[in-house]
Amino acid sequence: MQHKLSYVIFTDQERLQGFELRLSFNGRCNIDGYKQSTICYKDTSTTIQDIYNINSCNQSQNIQFNGRYVYISVENPNQGDKPLTLCEVEIFEKCGSNCVGGCDSSGNCNNCTSGYYGNKCDTPCPTNCNGGCIQNNGDCEACEKGSTGCNNGTCNRNDGSCIYGCISGKSGPTCTNDCSKNCIICSQNDNKKCTQCHDGYYGQSCKQPCNKTCQSQDNNPVCNITNGYCSIGCIKGYYDDVCNKNCSSNCFKKTCLQTNGSCTDGCVAGKIGDKCAEDCPNGTYGLRCSSTCGNCYNQTICHIVTGACDLELGCEAGFQGPTCKEVVEKADNSITIISAVTVTLVVVIVVVIGLVIIIRR
Repeated sequence: MQHKLSYVIFTDQERLQGFELRLSFNGRCNIDGYKQSTICYKDTSTTIQDIYNINSCNQSQNIQFNGRYVYISVENPNQGDKPLTLCEVEIFEKCGSNCVGGCDSSGNCNNCTSGYYGNKCDTPCPTNCNGGCIQNNGDCEACEKGSTGCNNGTCNRNDGSCIYGCISGKSGPTCTNDCSKNCIICSQNDNKKCTQCHDGYYGQSCKQPCNKTCQSQDNNPVCNITNGYCSIGCIKGYYDDVCNKNCSSNCFKKTCLQTNGSCTDGCVAGKIGDKCAEDCPNGTYGLRCSSTCGNCYNQTICHIVTGACDLELGCEAGFQGPTCKEVVEKADNSITIISAVTVTLVVVIVVVIGLVIIIRR
C-alpha cells in the first residue's frame, strides 16, 4: 500500500537528522526484518525540522513507495549508536487515483475526476451522465441526450421528463407515447390533441378526412386543421370554403374563384356575367356576345351561340339564310310586265282553241 509519512518531533530535533526510511512487504518488525528491508528514503537536509513530510522514495527510481513494514533508523558512524527521538509517526494511504486536489487524513477526496463520485471517488457515475455527477450522492449534473422522443434529446435528470417537449409524433412526460393516427405533432400532455395533421386530415384528433375536392399535395387533399377549409384552393370545377360547390357549367374551362364562384377565364359562347348565368342580349351572340345577329321573323331572338334564326319562323321579308343576313334581290319591273302579258296571251290562245273545237262538233 502506498503511503505518505509524517514525523513530528517536539524536542531534540537534531537527533533525527540523517535518518533512513526502509520498507518491506515481508518479515517482522525486528532486527532481522530491518536487515531484509529496502532503503527508500534518506534525510539529506542540513537543517533541523519539526515535521518531516515524505511523499516518495529518493534513493532509487525503481523503488516503489509502498510496503507492509516501515523501519526508521539513525546511524552515526563517528559516534556509534545515536538516540532516535520521535513524538509521532503518521502513515497515510495515498489519495485515490480519481481524487482531484488531494484528500484528507481519512483518504476522502477533495474533488473527483469527472465520471466518479463518493468520498474516495471510487464509484463510477451512472450511465448517460453528461459532464459528471455530484460527488456526495452520484446525481448527474446533466443527462446525455436520449432517444426516447425528447425534443433536442434533453430530459430532466431526476425523472426523465422531457424539458423541451417531444419530437414529432411523440407525446407524454417522457415522450414515449405515439401521437394519434394521422397526427404529426400533438400535445405533450394529450396524444389526441393534434396541432398538425398529415395531409388529407383535420380536426383535433386528425380523424376527419379533408374534402377530396380540395387541392392536393403529394396526392393528398390539403385543408385547415381546425375547420377543414381547403387552404390551398379547390380542384378544377369546384369552389367555396370546403370546395363542395360546382363552378357554373357556363364558365370557360370550368374554372372559377374559390371565394364566390366567379368564372376566372370568362364564359362559354352565348353567356355573360361574373358567373356566366346571363344570355347574350337580343341581337348579339357568340363568345363575349361580340357578334351581331337580327332580321329574324317578327324580331324573334337569334340563337345565342350560332346567331341562327328559328328555322320554322324564318326571316323577315327581304332576308334569307341561317342568320337572315342575306338580302333577297328585287326583280326588274319591265320583266315583270312582259311576263304578265305573255301569260295573258297564252291563256287567250288556249281559250280560243277550245272554242273552235267546240263549234266544229
